[in-house]
Parts: sequence; structure tokens; C-alpha cells
Amino acid sequence: MEGPFVLYLSISSWVFVGWLSDLPAIASSGEAGGIAQETISYQRRGENMKHKLQRLKSILTMMTISLVSVFFILAFQATVRAAQPMVAAGEDHTLGLKSDGTVVAVGSNSYGKCDVSSWTDIAQVAAGEDHTLGLKSDGTVVAVGDNSYSQCNVSSWTDIVQVAAGEDHTLGLKSDGTVVAVGDNRECQCNVSSWTDIVQVAGWNHTVGLKSDGTVVAVGDNTECQCNVSSWTDIVQVAAGWNHTVGLKSDGTVVAVGDNNYGQCNLLDWDLGPVLIDPAPDIKANGSDGPVSIPEGDPISVTIELDPGDYPGVQADWWCLAYAPFGWYYYDDTGTWLPGFYVSYQGPLFSLIPPLEVLSMYGLPIGGYTFYFGVDSNRNGNLDEPLYYDSVEVNITPP
Repeated sequence: MEGPFVLYLSISSWVFVGWLSDLPAIASSGEAGGIAQETISYQRRGENMKHKLQRLKSILTMMTISLVSVFFILAFQATVRAAQPMVAAGEDHTLGLKSDGTVVAVGSNSYGKCDVSSWTDIAQVAAGEDHTLGLKSDGTVVAVGDNSYSQCNVSSWTDIVQVAAGEDHTLGLKSDGTVVAVGDNRECQCNVSSWTDIVQVAGWNHTVGLKSDGTVVAVGDNTECQCNVSSWTDIVQVAAGWNHTVGLKSDGTVVAVGDNNYGQCNLLDWDLGPVLIDPAPDIKANGSDGPVSIPEGDPISVTIELDPGDYPGVQADWWCLAYAPFGWYYYDDTGTWLPGFYVSYQGPLFSLIPPLEVLSMYGLPIGGYTFYFGVDSNRNGNLDEPLYYDSVEVNITPP
């Protein structure tokens, strides 16, 4: 591994400090032993004035972090899932997602499928034949329109990162790469419970799933061979028509299977240009993408890695953050975790592979933690779009 960020991201231990702590900051591993001994010494001396002043400083620091942490977590989530304007078309209605997270609709309003004026905080929309879907920024889903096949029964869905609408069924891609589905299943188009490692879904009377390795899976109506995609490789996007399936390859060429009565699969001469690969940050806790449960006192290790994709050398903000029970912490450019919400490093994107350990310790206090690692290509110290990030949840439980 090369690059200045590697020099800064030296392995360090965290000493998280909560409301009852005597020290306000998180020290690197080189300082942890001395701090621990000094803290014990203070405790043994009881009401030592230095102890009192240090404790007061800690409490004031944590009060400040707690007051601003709600703002920061909302700001981070808003940036991660900010609404990007988009359109979607059903059989006879059209949807528009505005940058403020609201939705507009025109066309036939049969079944109330255009009744979206009250929707807010929407990050993505999709349209079926007679139903409308909205993915909210918190990972939940709303739906209106025809519910004859229960295709709008999505109120219990959580942790969704993409939605797709078939003719009469609804698909939800979860952050862990699994897929949920409701609605018409007469052609087995909802039989996706065994799917894993999916990065995009599409459907009409069949369901198509793009896997992270560029292969494709499909279930449902196959009367026109529209599900015969098992040989496809190097795919970066899929789309599903009424009776055909289309796949975009990374080199810009296109493949298709299914009904070709109207020449809709005559795409062999298409060359749309190469598809740029986005940076891909990855963060793990104890080698897992999470959620991870760890008994208090057991070791925890957090590692990060980055594949810069087609953007090596692009100037960027690098973010390495943690949201703890007592506020935000960030990893600074000296290899220390400190209270606050700030950029960790500013410099060019480069390959951070193999993974780099940024946390190794025992005794993280009981509670829930979320660790983030991400980059954005606007080097200004602010969270900007597009933000490429990954996160892992850790729950420290009683031993």
C-alpha cells in the first residue's frame, strides 16, 4: 500500500469516553497505557482537584457532542440518501421525484396511483402498471394504487436501498444484498427469498437480479425465454420489459433475451461507451459487514479498504467516522480518534488494499456503535454528493 493516507492510518486503540468518564478524548495506542494509569491514580486520590476539573471538562465535552450529534447524523444520512431528481413511468402514469424529496405525478389516477402529493423525504420512485412506490431516505417504503395482489403491502419493510415495480408485484433490495417481494406470484416472480449478493433488481411479469459479480439471476414468467440470463457476465445494469430482459455490460455493449417480435432485442450493434466504476469503500468489524454483537471485554477490530474504481488520483475528502452512544468521533490525520465530525484526510484516491486496521482494542463500553468509511470527490472538508460510503453496526453487549 502506498500514499500519504496509509501513513496517517496507523493502528490505534480507542478509549471511548462516556458521561461517566474522566477523560474527554480518544487516545492513540501509544498514549492509552499512561492515561489509564493516570486515571486510576486520580480515582484513588478521591476528590483531587485536577480530577474534578478533568471530569468537568469531560462532561462539558460530551454535552457539546450530544447536542450537535443529532444534527450531524441527520446531515450525514441526508447526504448519503439525498434525493436525486428522477422520473419513472407506469403503464399510463408518470412520476417525478424532486430534489427536495417530494413527488409529482400525472396521468391516469385509477386506483389512486397518482396520490403522492403528501409524500416527503423520498429518495427513489418506481411505477408498476397501476401502483406507485416511494423509497424513503430512512430505508422504509410507501406505496399507493392498485393493491389487488397486495403489491402495496410494504409498510413493514425496512433497510431498503432500492425499489422496483413489476406489473403487479413489488421488489425491495435490502442493504445486505437480499431481496423482498410482495404481490402477484402466479408466475413465481416473487420467489426471491434465497437470493443473496444482489445489487439491483428489476421486473415486470418476471424478476431480474444483478449480482455484485456481474452475473444475473431471474425468476417468473419465461414463456419468451426472458429469464434465460444465467450465462450473462460482466453486467452492470439490468432492465425488464413486458417479455424481454436487457443487460448493460461494463464495456458499453448490450445483451438481451426474450420476445423480439418488434426487434426490441436487436441490440448486438449497440456500443454505449464504457461504464465508469465508482469508488468502493469497505469497512468491517471483526471481519464482518455486520451487524456484529460483541460481549463487553472481548476484542474488536475495525478495518477499512478502498477500491478507487476508475477514479484513482482524483482529489477527495476521506471520512472515517464513528457514531457512539455519546456522540460522533472522527479519525484524524495523526492516527487518533477525537470527538467531533470532521474529514479524516484530504488527498487523492488510491487503492487501499489489503484492508487496513484502524481500531484494535478490548473493552469498548456497552452500547450501539456505527462505523463509517467513505469518500467524496469534492475536496472541501464538507460532505458532498456523490458520497461513496460503507458502514458497519456494532452492538457491545453485557458479558
